[in-house]
Amino acid sequence: MNATEDWDLVIVGAGPAGSSAATAALRAAPTARVLMLDTADFPRDKVCGDGVAPHAMDVLAGLGIAVTELSADTEPVTVTRDHLGYPVPTAQDRPPTWEPP
Repeated sequence: MNATEDWDLVIVGAGPAGSSAATAALRAAPTARVLMLDTADFPRDKVCGDGVAPHAMDVLAGLGIAVTELSADTEPVTVTRDHLGYPVPTAQDRPPTWEPP
């Protein structure tokens, strides 16, 4: 990569938000020159990357990602346990006023 190259879009951070931004930009302008910068080496192991919330699947589908292929041969998490091994209430167990951000 030449330091004087021109880019249509430069995204700092190649995590979920940066990757989504790059995907959306390229869907809007497929010939755009998009550069993603991140301090980490890839692929990298991230605890938050080991699971995808159901509403995130809708976001991915909206970006044109084939979510059925992503979730093939996977099982949904039905019980989450805390550090002592006790079950953590699931969304359907919480009061209806509780809404994730």
